[in-house]
Amino acid sequence: MANVLDLSGNRYGRLIVIGQAPSKTYNTKWFCKCDCGAETCVFGHLLKSGKTISCGCFRREAGVKRGEASAKYGLSRTPEYVTWNLMIARCHDESSINYPNYGGRGIIVCERWRNSVEDFYEDMGPKPTPKHTIERKNNDGNYEPVNCTWATKKEQSRNTRRNRLVNYHGATMTLAEAIEMSGSAINSGTVTHRIARGMSLEDALMTPKITVYPRRNQWS
Repeated sequence: MANVLDLSGNRYGRLIVIGQAPSKTYNTKWFCKCDCGAETCVFGHLLKSGKTISCGCFRREAGVKRGEASAKYGLSRTPEYVTWNLMIARCHDESSINYPNYGGRGIIVCERWRNSVEDFYEDMGPKPTPKHTIERKNNDGNYEPVNCTWATKKEQSRNTRRNRLVNYHGATMTLAEAIEMSGSAINSGTVTHRIARGMSLEDALMTPKITVYPRRNQWS
């Protein structure tokens, strides 16, 4: 069995590794103490990859803030709220499927927007059309007023055939945004194919793919 690299004393986000924990798999687990005071066990590869950075308190705090903003400003069913919510999730929620490409590489939402959907709406204004999405002028820059604009997929030099509009949870958005919001692991091509065959959007997003294994040659 290979030697295990001792992570004791290392910090990963809000977690400090205390010591190795028992594990029933080949993956090594570690006892960790969170900055909030809670203790948790986390697999080493999740710590080192940045996919787990707290005991879960970070995700709960982000959810509470987004919920409070929704209730306060009454924007929960608007396209702008959907954009704002997903923007924060991919930058500040380590459980988001898109976190590694945004928050995982250091991209954040500025404090003004992160704390207020009203301020975000005030700076950005309404989406000109349902086909517009938020675009960062500098792809390595943060989400902040000076670096963001509304742009269409065509303006972003993307394939407009992917820009299918759907109604998801009462808001009009692109199919890509609906997939991100749902947390589905199903790609847009499969979702589009399923809808064309008569599936509802919800079923197309959430029905797991079935892996079909080839039959073994009975004479082998």
